[in-house]
Amino acid sequence: MRDIFRRVFIMDKKVNDLMDEELTILMKALEGEPTDSEKYKAITERIETLSKVANERAKTMNDIDIKNKDSKRYWIDKTLDGVKLGVEITGIVAPLLFYKKWMMLGFKWEEEGSITSQTFKQLIGKFKPHK
Repeated sequence: MRDIFRRVFIMDKKVNDLMDEELTILMKALEGEPTDSEKYKAITERIETLSKVANERAKTMNDIDIKNKDSKRYWIDKTLDGVKLGVEITGIVAPLLFYKKWMMLGFKWEEEGSITSQTFKQLIGKFKPHK
């Protein structure tokens, strides 16, 4: 993919250089001509055409650059959305894992009877089925 962009860039540079050379040659040819001659009109028409083509090429390249930037922004936005989602999920799952481990240790202590805490007595009471 990079080779394609490199080739397009090199071709674009060559085309721009050729257009610039052609415009320079035409401007030099225009210097010695009288303004009412047919050759003068033909040269000015050619210069006008080349200028329009150059402007259209510049607009097209600008549009391509804008689209590339927009696609990069889209990719960056999607990546940041994924990171944001990952952080939010981690913010939910990490405390749950911590509480799970903490409660399992608490339940183990309650089985042994070595530590009796009000927190676990109340939690165990909530887990018992009621009619």
